[in-house]
Amino acid sequence: MNVIAQRGYITFKTYPNVSGYVTKAKSFQFGDALPADKDIYSVVDAGTQIVKYAAAIELDNMVRIKVAKITGAALTPLDATLELPPFTAYMQLIKDAGVRLNITSGAPDTLKLTLNIYYDPLVLDSTGARLDGTSTTPVKDAINNFLVNLPFNGLFVINNLITTLQSISGVVIGQIAGAQATYAALPYTEVLVEYTPDAGYMILDPVDGLTINYYPHGPI
Repeated sequence: MNVIAQRGYITFKTYPNVSGYVTKAKSFQFGDALPADKDIYSVVDAGTQIVKYAAAIELDNMVRIKVAKITGAALTPLDATLELPPFTAYMQLIKDAGVRLNITSGAPDTLKLTLNIYYDPLVLDSTGARLDGTSTTPVKDAINNFLVNLPFNGLFVINNLITTLQSISGVVIGQIAGAQATYAALPYTEVLVEYTPDAGYMILDPVDGLTINYYPHGPI
């Protein structure tokens, strides 16, 4: 149960665990002021609640808050000059006394994959396109869909991606020959088992994120 505590002129609620900060982050209303002595808005306006995804991670001596918004159909960071500063100020106002917050909203981590796809020549052609014309890039489409549907700040797991590849119609064997990931300006590192996106979400590198070698294969 939340406990009311006083700190100066603002009334704070003590959150029983870090998930409380996720709820409060999503409650932020861009452009709206908090009432005096309150940590909730007088009127809830979903139209101004720009934070659609949030995660709270307890670290040594601080809680890291990762957030993202939706632009079109894609996850994107809060605008660093327009949206992130007021969100940061809001979180500093509603946080528990003595809790240090590290608030981030970054561009997506990027992923590079090299795949060997053994395909059914009755379903796919040598470029991976479906023979019935319904999709020219079914493998890439499935990977993008897989990444979009990862839980925010959830693990990217190699075995789970292999399962996705195996479920594509026309793919007999889907092999990941190489996987690398990075964020910010850091160099790419190999992903052997799993990877947690620093930004909380990830996309294929838009320049050279996907290399696929296609090999015809009979039924197993």
